[in-house]
Amino acid sequence: MTIDLAALSDNVLPMVAFCIGIYFFTAIVRGIVEARWPAVCKNTSWKKILRTLPPLFGGVAAAVMYKYPFLCTLPSWGTRFIYGCFGGGIASFAYLIFKAVIQKYFGVKVEKGLGESDSPPPNQE
Repeated sequence: MTIDLAALSDNVLPMVAFCIGIYFFTAIVRGIVEARWPAVCKNTSWKKILRTLPPLFGGVAAAVMYKYPFLCTLPSWGTRFIYGCFGGGIASFAYLIFKAVIQKYFGVKVEKGLGESDSPPPNQE
């Protein structure tokens, strides 16, 4: 069995770009919401909503984007929506892996609120 790298790049690279786009769009929406309403960061339901945003954004984006390279082979908006939800799930999963690697190997807390410091509190003597 041989793998055609040209065909692989034709299919994989647009999907990777799509997932990165979903991640950045979700990060922008998160930054705007958390900057505008700081109390939302403390709400546990906001973290649950954040988990559903990438698949939702991916599904909606794929359903309405007819000209994107990999979506031209999907015949209906429903199949593009499911494919976009899958891409959003991949983007969300990749973020969790990236976050765990950064925290493990570099000791940096990734899940901090906007404007908070990662440095330890000063010693009170």
